[in-house]
Amino acid sequence: MADWETETGLIQKFDGTVIDAWFEEGEYGVTLKLAIDSPQAEQEIEQWYGCGSKGVQFVSDQQVDVSMAKNGRFNEQSGVGQLIKHLKSSGMIGQIAEKGGPDEAASWKGLKARFENTEVGKKENGDPRMVTVPVGPFGGEAEAKADAPAPAAEIPAWLVAHCVAAATYDDFVEAALADEQVDRATRKLVMDKSLWEF
Repeated sequence: MADWETETGLIQKFDGTVIDAWFEEGEYGVTLKLAIDSPQAEQEIEQWYGCGSKGVQFVSDQQVDVSMAKNGRFNEQSGVGQLIKHLKSSGMIGQIAEKGGPDEAASWKGLKARFENTEVGKKENGDPRMVTVPVGPFGGEAEAKADAPAPAAEIPAWLVAHCVAAATYDDFVEAALADEQVDRATRKLVMDKSLWEF
């Protein structure tokens, strides 16, 4: 009977960098396509994410219009909604939010994360609904952070937020030093690399 079992063909977990992004209009509505470069794959991995069935209008391969959607936002249950939800919960939304909105393809380029094929609900027939979403920082950086010793000083919440959102130490330093809450004491913390690695 084992010969009759099948395999999804999907890489279940991989580190990757989004090297291209675009929108497409098709029979089932508008989708966001991400081309992801990964050290675990011989060629780029292409993932697609539905934009939701109501209110999202195709403008071009670089932009969609969500003004007609409820509250002018992507539905959380859509593929793009799940991408946004997981970026927020993993503290990585800062990697792309500063580039523009989720309705602009260019905003997604450069996202660097550990992606995982994750169950995000059930289909109408009861089968699991799977979506490949970012679940944390790119592997090497995630492991370095996990092994780093805790910094000695008390860390303010706003600084922790910059730390979690930063893709690299340089990004963290730039964002933290530009924050209006920074002072002499927190500037010393920012310059201590062990804080970001932790």
